[in-house]
Amino acid sequence: FKRDMRKEAGWELKKEGPQVPVDFSIADLELVEFLNYDEQTIGGKELENRADKLSANLGQHMAEYLLEHQDQIPEEWQKHWLVFPGTDWRVRSRGGRDAPYLRWDDGRWVLDFCWFGYTFNSGDRLVRLRK
Repeated sequence: FKRDMRKEAGWELKKEGPQVPVDFSIADLELVEFLNYDEQTIGGKELENRADKLSANLGQHMAEYLLEHQDQIPEEWQKHWLVFPGTDWRVRSRGGRDAPYLRWDDGRWVLDFCWFGYTFNSGDRLVRLRK
């Protein structure tokens, strides 16, 4: 990883997530909504379950690829946080788990990490390879 959290005190990699495919193009990706029609939010465990069912388990390798090629990311994606639950970081200091995500901030995409203990809402999206 370019941003290897193992270099930070108390972070441990539990699941790395898939590598970026060879001959990959950002046009091969699509955003996926994960809430059911009657839901406002869901928890991290349910997000993981739905990511599995939706084949949307990309991880930090893909997030970092997008970050490096952010000029190719569709502009309409800027209104969403893009969550990549295929990578699982454990943070010993709080006993929690984090997943990487990208967010649009001040004219650029930023890589950050969200705690699976938070709730995920209608502004968040999973990312997957088009079928």
